Amino acid sequence: MSSSSSRIQIKLEDVELILGKELFNTHFSKLVDNVYCNSCRPPGTTPIHIRQIWLDQQGNIYIEGRCHECKNKLRQVIETRNDPDSYGQAMVIWEISEDLL
Repeated sequence: MSSSSSRIQIKLEDVELILGKELFNTHFSKLVDNVYCNSCRPPGTTPIHIRQIWLDQQGNIYIEGRCHECKNKLRQVIETRNDPDSYGQAMVIWEISEDLL
């Protein structure tokens, strides 16, 4: 993979490695179960059915999927830069993936 690639696809297991087991177990489900959907009537928060997970060069995790209710496309972003451990692990996964491809 060239360094010009802006995102790589990762798995749920990678998200757990990045966030750490404790943070993943306590917060991840809250993040995917409370995504704002403007298409639902009335608009509000809904669970997201995860389709793909991406990691970008800045350590952000993008969870892409569909609204559980109306099937509209939704995205949730988890920023890791404020947590040195999570950001460091995200960069390790980025580097390993870049080296493999």
